[in-house]
Amino acid sequence: MDFQPGDILLFRVSSSSNWLDKLIGWGQRVIREAPTNAAYCHVALVGPDGEHLYEAKWPKIHNIPINVNALQKNIILETYRVKGISGPEIRLVMDYARDHVGRHYDVLALLTFGYVQMGRSAVCSQFVWEAFTAAARVLCPYKDLTSPDDIAASPLLEKVA
Repeated sequence: MDFQPGDILLFRVSSSSNWLDKLIGWGQRVIREAPTNAAYCHVALVGPDGEHLYEAKWPKIHNIPINVNALQKNIILETYRVKGISGPEIRLVMDYARDHVGRHYDVLALLTFGYVQMGRSAVCSQFVWEAFTAAARVLCPYKDLTSPDDIAASPLLEKVA
């Protein structure tokens, strides 16, 4: 797969997903009334070199090499791009992501469906939403707990793979 900086990677819940991913998908569907027909459990952002990704995953936001073989093991991965996004906007998204590496993952927000949050912490979908909002590209309306399904339903996105 040929990733570009700023690509959004969405991970779908499948029959082979682990119990936590299935729980996240179920929670969006039952509690949050997910806006898509698919259930997504995670979202990440491709970094400026196209070979690393930024993601909020327990315990912190990090930047790691993309290992396509590991990503595709037991998951369904979809790649999206923001329609018409410019180079300067992508740089703002990347700057935001880079500047937030090390920020804590907000497990409390996840467990309370966004009703209780830990200051400057974030879950995966909030992190991606905030990164694009830093470039004035609001992917979806603000919620206490933006979900991967909220990101996937954005009219600003086009599926590329």
